[in-house]
Amino acid sequence: AALARVCSSMHTVVSRFPDVYPLQDDSRFMMRTLVDALDDLERLQPAFAVEVGCGAAPSGVLLSRLLPSAAVLGTDLSCSAMAAARSLSATAQMLATALVAGERRALSKAITLVESAAEKAAMTGPESRSPS
Repeated sequence: AALARVCSSMHTVVSRFPDVYPLQDDSRFMMRTLVDALDDLERLQPAFAVEVGCGAAPSGVLLSRLLPSAAVLGTDLSCSAMAAARSLSATAQMLATALVAGERRALSKAITLVESAAEKAAMTGPESRSPS
């Protein structure tokens, strides 16, 4: 239900912010991955999540709805995209900025990155998988 609401809201946002990209297949994939991994994410009990280069932040907005106890921060260079993201979510914090290397290093110690199985498989390739 949360996924459908965010997707529907994105269509409205794009009509109000014409320089913001409409929802793309990769964003839909990421959002479905978040929904599919919800049980695992809830077990991790993340306190904080960051989406860098988030555009209108559909994944970050969805995550803030799926895990209301987690603080979600979205960043992008586009002020228009950040305004669009703010219009989608009252709880996720959106900043029109770029994370610099020093901030990234400081954050990396405190944040656990969760990758989908599909992303891991794509990065490692079939030659590194053990035979079944």
